[in-house]
Amino acid sequence: MEPALHATTGNQLLDALLRRFITRFEQSFPERIRAYYLGGSYSDGTAVGHDASPNSSDVDLFVIFRGIITEDETASFQRLLVECQNSSPFQVDAHAHSEDDLLDQSGRYGQQTSFLNALIREASVLIYGDDLRNELPSIPFSRYVLDVIESGIFHIGIPRQKVSLTYPLTTPLTFPLNYPDPAAEFYGYDAVPARPGAPRGTRVLVGLTAWIATFLLAIETRRHAGQKSQSIRLCKQYLPHDQRVQLVATINDLCKGAWGYALPDRQEDREYLRDLCRETLVLENEYLHLVQNYLLTRLQYSEAQEKRQIDRILQSIIYQNKE
Repeated sequence: MEPALHATTGNQLLDALLRRFITRFEQSFPERIRAYYLGGSYSDGTAVGHDASPNSSDVDLFVIFRGIITEDETASFQRLLVECQNSSPFQVDAHAHSEDDLLDQSGRYGQQTSFLNALIREASVLIYGDDLRNELPSIPFSRYVLDVIESGIFHIGIPRQKVSLTYPLTTPLTFPLNYPDPAAEFYGYDAVPARPGAPRGTRVLVGLTAWIATFLLAIETRRHAGQKSQSIRLCKQYLPHDQRVQLVATINDLCKGAWGYALPDRQEDREYLRDLCRETLVLENEYLHLVQNYLLTRLQYSEAQEKRQIDRILQSIIYQNKE
């Protein structure tokens, strides 16, 4: 018997898929999984495409294991996920996380748990299991910002990595940046390196600019955001006259909202998109400059855990000045 979801996505096909996924996970890991949370575009109704094509939104599923996750469980989870993905009409991006990581306040366990904490508390939907959101501890704001910085640098690196896409980046970014591909129509921001053979689109462009907006929201207003749509909505609300926010909002509204992550056909739209890509490089470099200033400040006041995270960040970005 398939489980009853605590919440519906509004898409019967996706709901059925989630029930099948949960059934497989529960059978493979009996009594080990505490909760399943839906994040991303499908948690707030802003998803586009609704299929497995490269320019459709991913289904972001967060699977929270009780206690810690063993290496064997992690390997089994990944194998099972691939099996489920191969039979899915949607692009499913599922992640297994440890309950202990989320509930720990010291940050000594997993990476990126501060941002995941904020995501689950503020921008997710519980679809099955035992809700732990009220138990999640308050996190130091600086740790959240460092997590956002890491995600921003990773996404900026996506169109610029020539060998493999890992973090820390295989090929560190060098500040100031150049375009991913200066000779290309959209300067390389239309790359989809994670999906070989996929048609070019704007998912990477939307993603990397949204992470920059999430950082701006944090340092300018001290507010959290757990997903792209929430970040852009809060930026529009609290930073309405910021030209950087206006650029990110325009990219999101057109590239995701109007064009569904696909490249537009009309020549005038393509020319406008090229202009937006040209402005993106300026935005990226301003972001990396702000990141440098933030890291220099945090190094003066951080404890060992944050300094280790800053060291990891600096493995992926090379600043060539004296500071």
